Amino acid sequence: MDGSSRDMILEDQALAPFEPILSQLYELAQRNGISELEKKGYKQADFENSPSVRREFIRACHYGYDLAQRKTAKLVIAMEEEVARLTAELKEHRRKRDPEAKNVLRRIQVIRNRQITLRRLVDSILFTIIQQQNWLFRRFTIDLGIHNIDPNVLNRTVQVAVDRNREDRMKFNLVSDLSTVVQIGDLIEIDASAEGAGKWKAIELKHSRDRSRHRSVERSRDFDDARHLDVGQLLQ
Repeated sequence: MDGSSRDMILEDQALAPFEPILSQLYELAQRNGISELEKKGYKQADFENSPSVRREFIRACHYGYDLAQRKTAKLVIAMEEEVARLTAELKEHRRKRDPEAKNVLRRIQVIRNRQITLRRLVDSILFTIIQQQNWLFRRFTIDLGIHNIDPNVLNRTVQVAVDRNREDRMKFNLVSDLSTVVQIGDLIEIDASAEGAGKWKAIELKHSRDRSRHRSVERSRDFDDARHLDVGQLLQ
């Protein structure tokens, strides 16, 4: 998949408008924690002086990340399926020398651009968490390309991430295949609890062949020097 931002056209008259979708996901991914505390009337001093308020904020952030990731995965998978359908349609138009082929080809490119944009929203979650720890990307990245997704694998991995995130909201599991920069493991887990002290893990899953059981065997690798983002300055 080409990760170039050149001619990043995101709208096509045959497709639903993209901007409202992106705006909703952005609010979930980047504003949920702050919005939840603002609803309860908390201020900066509350965040700084109360461990319980800080935990509440982190849990709300992680919940927003989880919702945004779920919705993003659903959209990215649907787009992959639509591209497969349009690609078959494109071949038929070209076989018949139908000028509609040009419009279908453009639509495929727009959908691919939307996929990359959505996956970069997942990147933004990662950027928010790691803040200035850019050295971590050397651990996450193998090459400079953006890897394609497998819809079936992605769907199963997201289900595991949802389950793990639901078990403990002080931890967040980011799905590697949804990111454009994470190329190791199936999940990247950050533990923001006092016990975890902001440790990272790259988790590799082995899915059971019996999909109804949703079982997985994991291997993990810790990033010993990682620290969780101090988000206090985001709360006004």
